[in-house]
Formats: sequence, C-alpha cells, structure tokens
Amino acid sequence: MKKQIAALGVLLALLAALAPALGAGQAVNSLKAVAFQKTGRGLDVTIAVEGEFLYQVQALSNPTRLAIDLSSLSKIDAQPLTEVNQAGLSSIRTGQFTPLIARVVIDFSGAMPGYEIARTDTGLVIRFGGDAKPAEKPVVIAPPVREQPVQIVKPIETPAETEPGETRKGFMNTMIGFNIGTYQIPSDRFKEIYGGDATPTFGLSLSRTFAQYKDFSLDVEWGIRFYSKTGAATLSQEPATFKMTPISLAARLNYQAKFFQMFVGYGLDWYSYAETSTIADTTGNANGNHFIAGIYLIPPVLDGMIRVKAYYKFTRVTASSNGIDVDLGGNEYGVGLSFGFNVFQKAVFLF
Repeated sequence: MKKQIAALGVLLALLAALAPALGAGQAVNSLKAVAFQKTGRGLDVTIAVEGEFLYQVQALSNPTRLAIDLSSLSKIDAQPLTEVNQAGLSSIRTGQFTPLIARVVIDFSGAMPGYEIARTDTGLVIRFGGDAKPAEKPVVIAPPVREQPVQIVKPIETPAETEPGETRKGFMNTMIGFNIGTYQIPSDRFKEIYGGDATPTFGLSLSRTFAQYKDFSLDVEWGIRFYSKTGAATLSQEPATFKMTPISLAARLNYQAKFFQMFVGYGLDWYSYAETSTIADTTGNANGNHFIAGIYLIPPVLDGMIRVKAYYKFTRVTASSNGIDVDLGGNEYGVGLSFGFNVFQKAVFLF
C-alpha cells in the first residue's frame, strides 16, 4: 500500500510542477478591463492593460468585427462579455487567443464605422464616429522607449483565426477508450482458492470534459471492466470459477501539453460478482472506491485524435457473503488506446 501511495504522490507532484515551469521567466502582464463611453461625435472604447504590450488590429467580416490582439499578456481580469448596443457597436468580448496573446473583439450590428486607435498611459483607446477612418492595414506598435519615439515593428505572426473562448489546438472534450490491464487481489481468502498472481482484465471507458482553464481540465470518466479467474477449493480441490464486472465513475484532473496529457482522479465503483463451483454457486454485489493516475501519449497524427494510455489504479471494495467478508480490492496496471472527439463544445465551461 505504501508503494502505491508513493507512486501516486510522485505523479501529483510532477503534475503540479509542470504548469509553473511553462511560464517561468515571463512577466505576468494582464488585460485589466474594457469599457465604453458615448461622446459628442460617437463612442470611445478603452482597453486597460497592466505592463508593457504590443498590439495588432484586424478588421474581420462575416460577421463584421474588429479584433485587437495584445501581446504578451498571459492573464485576463476583464469581463468576457460587455453589452454595448450603441453607435453601431453590439458587444465587446475578451479571451485568451494563445497563452501569451489576449484578444479583444468588438462586434458590430451593421457596417463597421470609422475609427481611430491610440495608445494611452494605461492601454488603448479606440474612437468610433466623426471623420475617423479605419486603418487600411493591421497596426502593431511596440512599447514606448524612454526619451525616444515609438518604434514600428512587423505584425505579429499568429495562428489561424480563432474566436475567444475556443479550446486549444489538440484538445478533445470526449474520449472513448479500450483498455487491457492486470488486476491483483491481495485477500488471503481469495488466494487460498485462486492464487495470488495478477490476472488480465479487459475494459471500455468513456470520458467527457466539463470545465477547462488553460492547459488544465476537469472531466468525468465512466468505465467497465471484465475479470475472470479459475481455481480449486482448498479441501476438496473441486474446480471453481470467479467472475466479476466492476463499473466505475470518476472525476479526473488533467494537465495537457503538446504531446502528452497527465491525469489523477478519484471515483466510485459498483462490483457484480459470481462464483461457480460443484459445491455451490454464489452471486452478489459490492460498492467501493478507487484512486487512479496515468498519462496519455499524443502522437502528432490526426490532430491528437488517437492517444495511447498508461495508468495505475488502486481499488478498495469488500464483498460479504454468508457472513464472510472478502477483500476484492487491489492494484491494477494497464494500457489502452483512446479516440478523441469534440462534441457539444458549448457544454464545456471555459475559464
């Protein structure tokens, strides 16, 4: 038991250490707020930023909107949605476009009005209306240098257009898996009849993500496994067969990088079992719980849809029959092949 707890502790420590390592050495600049104010000639939109930043402006169509990318900003404190419904502007949205680029999107109810954009001491101001005209090309301006004019730099190269709030590339919110493993029951009563060696198990799993924050996500996994073992009664040496079908439901915390995804979880189990022998047949049910930890390896094919899974699982469950308690819990090690999909993306809560 101590070895299993130690192994789980190592995986938890590794998972906790990976996230801060990705952002080491980078300043935590943030998008603080967005606001709007009606003026005599139109409408002003202000974007408050903490720290130095670059910005790029893009006029987009279908639907009509103006996107302002701000880098390097790794944190967003502004509200994700601000309703405007004035001067042709319908709303202002914010989202983390990439880990170091925050995007502000201004939506229009019709044609885009003329605008001017200027840097301020606290961020940017975009003035709509009057004689202002939209810029013909994206504008990217570097942070001011003391006692020197503002420098003009090349536009930031960004990935293909993605609306704020969309999940990262390679993320799959639903996975179906096929697993094979070895399960060992350490109970002395069980060993007397069936021996103490590990036995193969086969199973299916289905997981669904319901919340995501950057590279972390929470999901629920349902699984079913099939276990069978033969032995001989202690005294009569009559043949006996033991079968059980564990069904589990677990909550898991995931951390995903480019080529792997680590997870730890805790869940509940429902066991149905049957023992058949020439002396008597026994059937029953039992409830238990388990801890699980593992990793998915993500080969760079099919946009991460195929994943190779390796896991460790420790289960605690006790079956009672005719006044006798038998510990059916134990250690399970396994591998599997999973297939990922993105379905019902609006059902995933993004933070």
